[in-house]
Amino acid sequence: MITVPVIEMETKFRMYLETCQTNPVMVINNEKPVAILIPPDNLERLLLVYSTERQFVLNESQTVFHDQFWQELSFYLHPEISLADALKIRHRQKILELEKKQAEGYARYPVRPGEFDGWENEQVWGDEWHETW
Repeated sequence: MITVPVIEMETKFRMYLETCQTNPVMVINNEKPVAILIPPDNLERLLLVYSTERQFVLNESQTVFHDQFWQELSFYLHPEISLADALKIRHRQKILELEKKQAEGYARYPVRPGEFDGWENEQVWGDEWHETW
């Protein structure tokens, strides 16, 4: 990141606009940051940090590295699709992949007769459950 005083920014603004395309530029006044210039491509990522979708993105990206996550997500991003919609599409795609993987597993190792019979009583809540509520 390049640090530039406000006075220098005023005289060389166009130059720093070009510079910020490859390297963020922090503008300082009295040695305190007052602004940061970043490329437009990074703005959506920055806004995501403050959005309500942030937690969803964090949950989605916990199992993969940051760059891999954005690379996967970029497949779903198009000019006419918002980031939120791209996340939803990616999430649905991941669920479909997991369902396919589960189906393939059950095809390789089918459920044996009686394998889950012991759980039937655990799944029946009956009338006594409704009475407690």
